[in-house]
Amino acid sequence: MFISLLVATAPIGEGYHYVLILPGVVMAWWWAMRRRGPLWSGALLLAATVLICAPQKYYDSPRIQAGWAAVFAYPRVYGAFGLWGWLLNQLRDLRPSARPLAAREGARAMT
Repeated sequence: MFISLLVATAPIGEGYHYVLILPGVVMAWWWAMRRRGPLWSGALLLAATVLICAPQKYYDSPRIQAGWAAVFAYPRVYGAFGLWGWLLNQLRDLRPSARPLAAREGARAMT
């Protein structure tokens, strides 16, 4: 799960470094198809995948090299962060209960 963050925040990020994220993308899609979550969850995963797969030819465009448009110059970074957020959300939803252990044991002792 943390590989997507490592690759996205590496000081010298090359295009071929994003191949390390490919297993995470494949597992995320496998989990999404198996779990059949809400529509927004699938849309976020699709957006992250599309951003990670963005062609590098857009990075050298003079339109996005200056000013506020430079924020759009790094789609793979945003895709990696989106994938990380999606995986983190799925991990959080996987936990059976958010109640503390002491509360669960107390409820069990009462029955």
